Amino acid sequence: MALSEKGIQSVKNIIQKKGGNREAALYLVDLFIGKIAMGLSTADLPDTSTLMNGLDAIEDFLGGGEYDLAVSTAKETANDMLEDEGFPGMFESKQIKKKNNKMKKVTFKKKFNSLNEALSKVPKVLREDKNTFEMTYGNKTYQMRWEGTLEEGKAVALKAEDKSLMNEDMQKMKHLWGYKSENTLGKVTAEKRVDENQTFKTLMGKVNSDEKKKN
Repeated sequence: MALSEKGIQSVKNIIQKKGGNREAALYLVDLFIGKIAMGLSTADLPDTSTLMNGLDAIEDFLGGGEYDLAVSTAKETANDMLEDEGFPGMFESKQIKKKNNKMKKVTFKKKFNSLNEALSKVPKVLREDKNTFEMTYGNKTYQMRWEGTLEEGKAVALKAEDKSLMNEDMQKMKHLWGYKSENTLGKVTAEKRVDENQTFKTLMGKVNSDEKKKN
């Protein structure tokens, strides 16, 4: 969910109006629940780990200026809470979600300085045992798996891709594909080829002679 500049400013206004990131996170979840469930809010639903983990992640995203991720996580948290309570119409969507169980992908705007930093930035909503997901910033994408519990677990890097390095390698390959020896060495004439062959034979003869002397 890519927010426009107007959308980003609206989120900033919510944070200021509500007095903090945690309060803004709750407001965003309520906003989506009310939209989906005709006026309901978190106050009408049980306080579950789904809500707590969602609020933690949204708060972190808001604090880091990742407003797109904050809003998309708020929407996902609202959906998950309603699904947990068997809200009418949500059961079918839950079954469809399970059927199309695609890997979750999270895109950050702020750059990670290292793989270790990326591993430490895994949102709480993704911290489920054996959950595999992708985290992207700029040209770098990490495929990871969370192992263990929410608090005691850790992220394990499975695969890393750097599009800038891949593009650089492709340019080098294209350059090699178009390589012609005559552009560097000049055109080799038939006479030069004969000289090369003769030189090679002389060298091979010397090598064989030296080997016989050793034996």
